[in-house]
Amino acid sequence: MNKCILEMNNKLFEGRHLHVTKGNHIEKDFKTTLFVGNVPYDADEEEIREFFRKCGEVDYVRIIRDKITF
Repeated sequence: MNKCILEMNNKLFEGRHLHVTKGNHIEKDFKTTLFVGNVPYDADEEEIREFFRKCGEVDYVRIIRDKITF
């Protein structure tokens, strides 16, 4: 895994400190899944992709939102 990605933990994104952790890893899977928390509700996929682009190619961004707990 690219060390740069985990170094993004606690970095500011749209005025909020992100929470970045490594997701579950499958031995034969060469991609890494990250959980990024504390993302502003109005952030979009492209903003997140651009924020992490300096760490390498981003294949997929999935944003899960829950308006009730926002």
